[in-house]
Amino acid sequence: MKESYKILVVDDEPGIRDFIVWHLEDDFECDYELDVHEAEDGLDAYEKLQKEEFDLVISDIKMPKMNGIELIQKISSEFPKVKTVLMTAFNIDDYLKMVRDYKVSNILVKTAPFDLKELETVVDNVLTERNVFGIKNYLEKSVIIEEKVNTLSTDNADSVIESLVNFASKDSQIDLEKFQNVLNHAIPTLFHYALRDEFGNCCHNLNDVVSDTKGCSFSFDIGADNKQLAVAIKENQGMFSKEYILDWLEERLNENNSSVIRNGTERLIINIKKAEKSEIILVFYNERTRYYGNKPLYINEI
Repeated sequence: MKESYKILVVDDEPGIRDFIVWHLEDDFECDYELDVHEAEDGLDAYEKLQKEEFDLVISDIKMPKMNGIELIQKISSEFPKVKTVLMTAFNIDDYLKMVRDYKVSNILVKTAPFDLKELETVVDNVLTERNVFGIKNYLEKSVIIEEKVNTLSTDNADSVIESLVNFASKDSQIDLEKFQNVLNHAIPTLFHYALRDEFGNCCHNLNDVVSDTKGCSFSFDIGADNKQLAVAIKENQGMFSKEYILDWLEERLNENNSSVIRNGTERLIINIKKAEKSEIILVFYNERTRYYGNKPLYINEI
């Protein structure tokens, strides 16, 4: 017998609400059954939650009567077993503020056209927690994946980046200059950010040559399908919490009021298993793929 989950979709725009309900019930291929209901605003959803049990609530943020943030807070305090996903058109700066202020993690960014693959991935991850880690879960089924295992240090970052760029030049149609610029910015800074003292403070400046890596090691996966290319930066020592990664990302956003990572990637996915492992997945769409709207940042902490 298949596992079954009950979902409540909350949005004050009937067209979006009906489209998501239809897709999850009739068009989403999965090995479990979904019973999908809908609510027209946060208050309507709250009243339904008082009468019925749900496994997952997918809610818009901007709604009359009760907004999505208020709804999520009520769910957290009154229905703690119910999982939640927020849909938003906010940009990454607003999202980081929501994470800090309201302890939000699972965000589905509204794009035009609506990214159904993103919807399916987020729903499956939140419900099952089984396909969270690994770039294969964020690419189409027909994908080329190459694993690159490296112990990253300040003196070999260039060779790691070069090998990733070489793969991208052969098997994708992305903007290679933008791709390399993001890697040049992300990989060395992430390594330095991992080197912290016992008080949680960074031990080194970005220009320091570090010979004592304190056991820090990263591995890299890179893969491509016909729409996008993805790079996963992985560590298996539990070096990063959500707070550390947010600190790292916020520092990148605050440099000269811009962010190479934010502007250069189409999706940024952060997966964390507390005290065990984490991965940061950078997604780059090829030149034929276009989505309009703010770029998604997805944080999954299990």
